[in-house]
Amino acid sequence: LQPAAATGFAVYIGAASGAETLPGAVTGFGGAYTQSAALAAGAALPAANSTVCSFAFNDTLIPSFTYYSASLADAQGNTVPGYPQSWYLSGSSLDVSNIVPLASNPALRFPMPVLSNPASSAAQSVGSGLNLNQFPINAAANVGPGFFSAFWSGSQPATGTTLATWTPNVGIVIRRLDINAQTAGSGGTVGTTVTITDGTSTCTFGGLLIGDALATSQSLGVGNCSFGAAVSLTVAVSGDDHTVKPQNLSWSLELTAR
Repeated sequence: LQPAAATGFAVYIGAASGAETLPGAVTGFGGAYTQSAALAAGAALPAANSTVCSFAFNDTLIPSFTYYSASLADAQGNTVPGYPQSWYLSGSSLDVSNIVPLASNPALRFPMPVLSNPASSAAQSVGSGLNLNQFPINAAANVGPGFFSAFWSGSQPATGTTLATWTPNVGIVIRRLDINAQTAGSGGTVGTTVTITDGTSTCTFGGLLIGDALATSQSLGVGNCSFGAAVSLTVAVSGDDHTVKPQNLSWSLELTAR
């Protein structure tokens, strides 16, 4: 069970505990050490042990859910309050300063969960990759952005035409519509109107590609275009007054989770 980088072992012998010195060493781990001569003063015991302490993490231990019983004492030998603790570790490395107690004290968990509540709703960030292990995000006010987009070839469809349908798997808020034409239309004063509806609620983007405009980007106020999860949504042209309709249009809806 020697460390992989070890080349052998040193032997310290003394007449009293703590007074051992080094009479010899053994290269390799297949043989024994024999002291056949009288002891002579050798190198003293190291003042500190600099050997790396390596944990076997619980996802590699048998049986599963085996845990460590850890204790911590101060320089006077007093056990630090809150110890001993049961440590369940997973992953490949451990910073013990980041271990967080579980509700079932005295057990702990690592890696630590993200627990942060900045004062006055200040912005916060995660300083590393975030793995949710397939858990959903709940009560999220703004997670995104995401996009739903499509392209139609030829003349812009007539009023009443459905451009697309889709069913979001989470509640969403539609924030902005970007629409671009390869060939401009002409005439009219109000341009194109596009609606998104679930059959009950509808949000509207109007004044798109007015006259000979090639592009329009339009945002909606927060909460003005919100839809629930698992409900089919329809995107449609609900109005247009171009004399010559624009050609070959691409559009993209920017949305965030509700």
